[in-house]
Amino acid sequence: MIYIGICDDETIHQNKNRDCCEKFFSGKNIDHSYIFFHSIFDVLSYSSHHISVLLLDIEMNDSINGVQLMHRLQHSRFVESIIFISSHTNYVYDSFSPKTIGFCPKPVKIERLFPLLESSLRSHCSNHPVSFNSAPEGKIYPGDIIYIYSTGHYINVVTYSSGNHLFVMDIKGAENILQNTNIIRIHKSYMVNMSCIKSVNSTNITLFDSVIEIRHLPVGRSYRDQVKALYTEYLLKY
Repeated sequence: MIYIGICDDETIHQNKNRDCCEKFFSGKNIDHSYIFFHSIFDVLSYSSHHISVLLLDIEMNDSINGVQLMHRLQHSRFVESIIFISSHTNYVYDSFSPKTIGFCPKPVKIERLFPLLESSLRSHCSNHPVSFNSAPEGKIYPGDIIYIYSTGHYINVVTYSSGNHLFVMDIKGAENILQNTNIIRIHKSYMVNMSCIKSVNSTNITLFDSVIEIRHLPVGRSYRDQVKALYTEYLLKY
């Protein structure tokens, strides 16, 4: 379950933000729920669910504003990331922080919000383990994965921290588990973490020297356009 926090002292803007999020999640098989906050202090006193992304207004009827709240939340374990949604665009530069995904002027527009929600979703998925089987060793953080290759009815998951992991699963199953992460399908038998890519051409992907001894992975002909588009999008975001 992914929890989206919406902090705004006006119900009409809370509802607009929620409606935009619902359009974003439409067609995605992702369980999600909303937590509404009417003041800064509602957020500060919150201690229930882990909030994947907080949609945060800046000027509200509080003694502190959203930017000041952002600074207080830097070490919070309850709020993972922040997207500012405010008409006070003079705060754009003040809103930068390790937790900040971006800034949307009010009224929020889906073409501005959707890429930010996509970034927060990828960050959330990369920071939470996925399960390849029910055993403890079957849980792996997507950010720890370098690449995956399949051999028959098995997949080999190659990681930074613990080497290779062999699971009974086809690569389509792995692709389903890792949707919304930075790990993409590049070939009928291969997936790769885009953060490990040094360069891409029409036939193969080159990994960074420091990542692993195996430097090149094949790009399937039917995946070329998709790989190019996803990697370009990744570079623009990160």
